[in-house]
Amino acid sequence: MNIREYIDTGILELYCLGALSPQEMEEVQHMMTMHTEVKNEIDSIQAAMETYTQKYAVTPPAHLEHAIGNLLDNLSKEAQMQLADLPLINKFTNYRRWLDFVQERIPSSFKEGRYTKVLTSRPSVLQMLIVSATDIEDEVHTNELESFIILEGQCDCMVGDKVFRMVAGDFMQIPLHEHHEVKILTPYVVAILQRLTLAA
Repeated sequence: MNIREYIDTGILELYCLGALSPQEMEEVQHMMTMHTEVKNEIDSIQAAMETYTQKYAVTPPAHLEHAIGNLLDNLSKEAQMQLADLPLINKFTNYRRWLDFVQERIPSSFKEGRYTKVLTSRPSVLQMLIVSATDIEDEVHTNELESFIILEGQCDCMVGDKVFRMVAGDFMQIPLHEHHEVKILTPYVVAILQRLTLAA
């Protein structure tokens, strides 16, 4: 295979995209040192990619930096788990950190099939530890975003006409105005329940 045929295989574009195996990368780097045409072609491809990137770059939404900052702050709080400043639960929550944090707060027995312990209570945030051996009754929220994460056990969460099987580590956010209830499938379920009150 001559150099032009080698260039036309498309391997240099894949090299510039970082899409080659380590062995293939070494091969291209060797060809660059041996053949000026290969190095010039790579320089040309990289320049074209830079031009394309600048031309079609999309400015992220203004709120994105704030959202990322909040997420990083939340992850930092999760690493420390202080009762006075608990993180909000979300789909990125590490349920094992929460389980370790609440382990000593889980009672060995509880009356009427359910135990609740408020962990955070602020004007816009309520977080509770829930240990339940009984199903959670149907309810609907119009001004609170309710979510929960399962720490132990298994349950079915019915939201509207859909059923979601949930196990340890699963996170659920309930849409506003949707009826929802929970059927406990194991002797009990341990969960963190969170309600965020929406501004009026």
